[in-house]
This record gives sequence, structure tokens and C-alpha cells, in this order.
Amino acid sequence: MLGITDEGSKEILGINNKTSKYWLSLLYEIKKRGIEDGLIFALDGLNGFNKVIQTIYPKA
Repeated sequence: MLGITDEGSKEILGINNKTSKYWLSLLYEIKKRGIEDGLIFALDGLNGFNKVIQTIYPKA
């Protein structure tokens, strides 16, 4: 997972094809740290990842 800051810097947030439960906890932690919304998510077909994103960032 790659994130881009407001200043345009890239940050690696996670690597590997983990389970959707892992990504749910990661996105939840990111939201707790102050990332209020995600604009674009590009997915590779991980089962359930769409639901994970919609759970944490329903406007994405």
C-alpha cells in the first residue's frame, strides 16, 4: 500500500498480499492517526478489500 501526503511525498504503508482482516486493522489505525478520508484506492483483486475500504472510508 502506497500513500501520498499532502506535500506529495510517497509513503509505503504496507507490503504483501495480506488478508482483508489485516488491511481493515491497518486502515483503521491510519484513520485513528488523522487521515480523515481516502480519495482513490487501486486494488489488485484481494477478496473483501472493497468492503474493508467502504467500512473505514465510505466516501472513497
